[in-house]
Amino acid sequence: MSAQPTEKPTTTIAPWHGLAIDGPLLAEAIAHRFESMAPMTPHELRAATAELLDFEAGLPSERMRAFFVGKLKALTMVERSTAQTVLDETNVFLSARPAEMLMRRQVALQGASRELTLDEISQLEDLLPNIRELAGLPARKTSPELSVVGPAGRPAATLVPARKRPFWKAFLRA
Repeated sequence: MSAQPTEKPTTTIAPWHGLAIDGPLLAEAIAHRFESMAPMTPHELRAATAELLDFEAGLPSERMRAFFVGKLKALTMVERSTAQTVLDETNVFLSARPAEMLMRRQVALQGASRELTLDEISQLEDLLPNIRELAGLPARKTSPELSVVGPAGRPAATLVPARKRPFWKAFLRA
């Protein structure tokens, strides 16, 4: 009697369409789905990411912004390695998306970033290059120019390097 090869059980996540976009527990539900993606095989991860991007593409602009608020907050709730895996896999798929979709994502992410608390922003700063790619922007600025800080129309006494700006300012001005 020969031993039958045992198959590794397939990892699946709940469908994205089942999420209540406007619910207060959205970030926790997304974080739970991200955590279920961490142990997936590369093939399963690609399939789950494609499903996520298809779901996002079908959302109207305002609902996409609300979903991205939850998505950014979820990234602060999961382990760094899990957040990095999810962002890296998503960015691979985004290169094949049409420019119109990338522009919608950029606008939604900019709106979502304004709704984060300072604590959430500080937790996401090390993931900023990946989040910028998530919006279809280059990971890093091409030139580290200095930004003038001061009231509009008046010369400022202080120059602040772009890398020293708060997360949301760096994201929005890129």
